Amino acid sequence: MGKLGSLFKYAGSIAVILAVFAMGLQYYLDHKTYLFDQAELQKIAERCVAPDVTRFNHSGHGGTGWLGMCGCAGFCSLRSFGGCLESAADQLDRETAFANITTELRRLYPDHILPEVEFIFINAGGWMGTFGLLHASLTEYVLIFGTELNTSGNSGRYWADIWDTMLSGEFRQWPEGTVRSVVHKAGDTIYHARGEVTGVQWTSGTYMLELGRGVIPSTILFAVADTIFSTTDFMTLAKTLRIYGVAVVRELLRGKI
Repeated sequence: MGKLGSLFKYAGSIAVILAVFAMGLQYYLDHKTYLFDQAELQKIAERCVAPDVTRFNHSGHGGTGWLGMCGCAGFCSLRSFGGCLESAADQLDRETAFANITTELRRLYPDHILPEVEFIFINAGGWMGTFGLLHASLTEYVLIFGTELNTSGNSGRYWADIWDTMLSGEFRQWPEGTVRSVVHKAGDTIYHARGEVTGVQWTSGTYMLELGRGVIPSTILFAVADTIFSTTDFMTLAKTLRIYGVAVVRELLRGKI
């Protein structure tokens, strides 16, 4: 019993230390000043998806709206005007939109956006997509995520808060503990709070600008688990870890955690 009692005391001490550390870390995360402004990122993304419907006319030339501000011509609303032949998201050239977003972020956050944006496959929670990392540190990241497949699975549960502003397509969430799902479309911003988990589904051609804040390494295990244990695509695993590692080191050298 003496040895067993010592073991329980040791385990209890470790548990207390970990709990105190976790509370202290969460307090730090709740009160630290983050580099990226979520509202600003949302505005940047919205300028590339939703034209000003109030300036629309049937000729399709009522105004450029937000797409025009992003360097693209806007012709119809993404949420209405079903008579349009194509949605604004279809007319928006993705590469141009992504380049404009990246350029604007580099203007607002100089030296904090990666010099090259490389799109890398990600298999996680049963779904498949691609991501282009723009910025990453130990407590914050910004990326463009999307998929060219109809895909679905589990969102994962993270020690991080995540915001996604839809650039195109359709994203369905099934919150834990509910019997109904919620559909989000281009122009919508979705908030995924730390500790939450949902069922997720994307339609082909869905893309979004994503901001994450919290313990970012807590998201990495989920992001690479399917790659390690299912696809065994270790080339993609190496690319993912390399790009995140490079980004983190860049920020640490600039004094950013």
